[in-house]
Formats: sequence, structure tokens, C-alpha cells
Amino acid sequence: MGLSRIKHIIWDIDGTLFDTYPAISAAILAALVEQGVSIGREQVIHLAKLSLGNTLPSLAKQFKLDYERLYVRYEFFLAGTPLGSQRPFRGARQLLNLIVQRGGLNLIATHRGTDSLIPLLKYHRLYSLFSDILTVGDGYPRKPNPAMFNTLLSRHGLKPEETLAIGDRDLDLQAGKAAGVMTAFYGDAPHEIEPDIYIPDYLEFIKLINS
Repeated sequence: MGLSRIKHIIWDIDGTLFDTYPAISAAILAALVEQGVSIGREQVIHLAKLSLGNTLPSLAKQFKLDYERLYVRYEFFLAGTPLGSQRPFRGARQLLNLIVQRGGLNLIATHRGTDSLIPLLKYHRLYSLFSDILTVGDGYPRKPNPAMFNTLLSRHGLKPEETLAIGDRDLDLQAGKAAGVMTAFYGDAPHEIEPDIYIPDYLEFIKLINS
């Protein structure tokens, strides 16, 4: 596959651009403990990686908790997590800069709300490297529905064959494939959908693009 033709990237956030699962799982655990529920950290992380949007509803149903209250307390604990502890993955900043230097666009399609996303991007000085951000809070359906991807392609006049979608879950890959863009799987988590590209490390990926 000609990696040199990659001009634009549509990024997922949690587990793809930022190592946020430790903070997310800690906030979920704190909200559960507050309501008298004890559960293993690894189980929470596993659920979050499968689908963060389904994690709290699933746990609320499992332990017969009020979902709205659980969500509010989760947001409270997550907001109290230092932004400095939610760091971008090694090499992500360099890849973002490379895309900008090439005249391409960095775009975001995420389930994460902008209330927590924008401060995180600004804290790590990455906000200016993105040209557009779409979230389910904008009224878009959750991935694997490709609506956010299709909107970004149409809004910015991007060619699918020049656009790469990077994610860390099957639903990211499914959305990318449905939109007709190239897909990349970041990390080494279990998955079933076959991506066009595997990215275990962004610095190594940059070498491949530049070769």
C-alpha cells in the first residue's frame, strides 16, 4: 500500500491519540465505589476499550444503578483528573505536525464530548493542529456509523484514497471502511476487523510514510 499518498488523517481520541483509559477507568471505578459497587479495574478497562459509550449503561444495568447519577459522578471524577496525566501517545505529536507540514488536515471524529476534549487538546498544545472536530454531541450517531467521517470528507472536499482513519477499536475501523477511507489500527488490543495498516508505534509509522 502506498503510504506516501496519505495526506489527511481522521483521528479517534481515547486510546488512539491520548492514553486516557487509565483516567477513564479510575473515574468509573470511583463512581461505582461511591455507590457501593466493587469491580476489577481490568474489567472496566476491557469494557471501555470495546465501547466507551456502552460502558456506563452496561454497568448501571448490571449493578441496578441509576444511569444518570452514575454518569454525573463519572464526569465529576474525570473532570478532577489532572490533564497532565492524560498524555498523547509517543510520536502522535510528530505525526500531527507532519500532516500539517505536508499541507494536509488533521480531523477528529470521536464519542468524547468537547467539554473535556478541548481543554485536553489545549493543555497539550495540540488544538491548533486540528482543522475540524466532530462528536456525538454534535448530533451524529456513534461509530461504527460513518456519518462523522462522511461529513468530514464532504465538508473539506477530501479524497477518501488520500485519507486515513486511525482508531483503536473495531468500530473505528468499521466506520472508516464504510466511508471508503484507508483504515489504521493503533495499539495491540484484540480486534476482529482487519485494517489496511497496523500502527504499533507512531514514530515507526512516520518512518514508513517518509520512506
